[in-house]
Amino acid sequence: MKLLKFVPYFGSLYSFLFGKDYGYIGDCKEITNNILPDKDRYCEENSDGRVTNLSLYLINEIEKEKIDKIMSFDTIETLYISDDSEHSQGLPSNIGNLKNLKELTIWGIESFNEKDILNLPISIEKLSLGGAHLTQEDINGLEKLKNLQFLSLSDVEEGLDFKSVENLENLKELDINLYDKEKSTSLYYLKHFKNIETLFISKNKLSKKDLENIVLLQNLKELVNMHY
Repeated sequence: MKLLKFVPYFGSLYSFLFGKDYGYIGDCKEITNNILPDKDRYCEENSDGRVTNLSLYLINEIEKEKIDKIMSFDTIETLYISDDSEHSQGLPSNIGNLKNLKELTIWGIESFNEKDILNLPISIEKLSLGGAHLTQEDINGLEKLKNLQFLSLSDVEEGLDFKSVENLENLKELDINLYDKEKSTSLYYLKHFKNIETLFISKNKLSKKDLENIVLLQNLKELVNMHY
């Protein structure tokens, strides 16, 4: 699952090699030529020329008015956002405008602004929060994502209450990435993901306590421990 964050770069390289508006007829042509002519990005559009898949790199370096324009393309279904964690400014405040957004991958945003997670569109089915330091408010904000089927988390800190996710009945897949070996790697929060059927864990070795927490997942059908 960690490979997700690398995939959009192939499309970006393709656009660079074959021309900045290669094959584009609509929204992606506007984004590539006029909105982000000097920025690395990846864009896909449907046969009607409406953008459906967009990747934005180092979003903190993109001017607010350009971000606002991009967030007006409400046909976007898949969105990848990366940032420089040292200068991250959270998510665009108007990301909730993307009413058709189904898949959101975030990488490099160290922390979110107040209500960033709460403002996400409820249409999201897949959400990946790579490298983010989640707060209790962030966790509580997940509760509104009733259509969520897949969730990816990284290095969850001790003390956060995940009880609110018990209401996410459609959440069937959970991906846990434990990158920071200096932090606690306890899986204490697993008991709240009651409907999980598939669990991906990136960790060198599962401890006895980890296994005790995993056993609590009564609907679990598949466990994948991905070593790094």
